[in-house]
Order: sequence, then C-alpha cells, then structure tokens
Amino acid sequence: MRRHARKLDDGALFPALAQSLGIRHRVAVLEAPAGGMPLSFGVLHPVVFLPTDARQWSDARRRVVMLHELAHIRRGDLATQLMARAAVSLFWWNPLAWMALREFIKERERAADDLVLAAGESATAYASELVEIARSLRADSDALPPRGQTTACS
Repeated sequence: MRRHARKLDDGALFPALAQSLGIRHRVAVLEAPAGGMPLSFGVLHPVVFLPTDARQWSDARRRVVMLHELAHIRRGDLATQLMARAAVSLFWWNPLAWMALREFIKERERAADDLVLAAGESATAYASELVEIARSLRADSDALPPRGQTTACS
C-alpha cells in the first residue's frame, strides 16, 4: 500500500503538528483509497495514510485527524501493538489474553485522544469531528451490499 500511495500535499500543517508534538523525525503523509480510515503505520519510517476523501475535509477535521495519528507515532503505538499481538499469539488459548488485547487497544486510542486534547483542541469540537467521520463511514458502508451478497451487473 505504501509503495503505490501518492504523497498528500498538506502544505506546512503536518510538519507543524508533528513538531508541536515533539516528533523530530520526518513522517510522510500519503493518500489511501477513498472511504478508508486514517491510519498510521511504520516503526522506523512512520507514515500516515489519509483517504483521498480527506481533500474535501475541513481544516479542523484534517487537523484533529492528523493530530490523532501523530499521537500514535509519538507514543510508539505500532511497536507496542506488535508486542501485544505477539503475546496473544503465545497465549491464544487464554480468553484473558484476548480481553487484555481489546482493553489495550481501547486505552491506546484514549491516550491518542488525550494527546489531541492536550494539543489544545476543544473536546466538544473533537467529539463532533469524530461523530461526523463515523457517520460518513457508516454512509459509505450502507452503500455496499451485505456480506455474502453480490450485485447483479447488466
């Protein structure tokens, strides 16, 4: 996905946000297919994928999404997630391992949200943007046929 993605030109916003969070190394912003979720990826050479739809987002939405993904990079969440997944693979038979992984993922997201709020974002504005993103993803998934069903082509 990284190899085929195009660089997203966001001007100076992304580097400024990275610097404000104390991230010293370069983080690339790449476009992912439309309708996808924003995500951060990479341990040594981190990258943030934003869906092509992000071009139509408001500046406020783009800012909070970028802050959230940069928070994951700053915290080293990919490396800790890899360790958590390795632990679950060793203890796959234990339901407590799976419960711990679910809680770890929830806490990881909460910690990233806390960094967004600590960066000066309003809690209500941030929550509003998250709800709107969820609605847009829901609208996109409603347009797809249910799993197991195909659409007829004429």
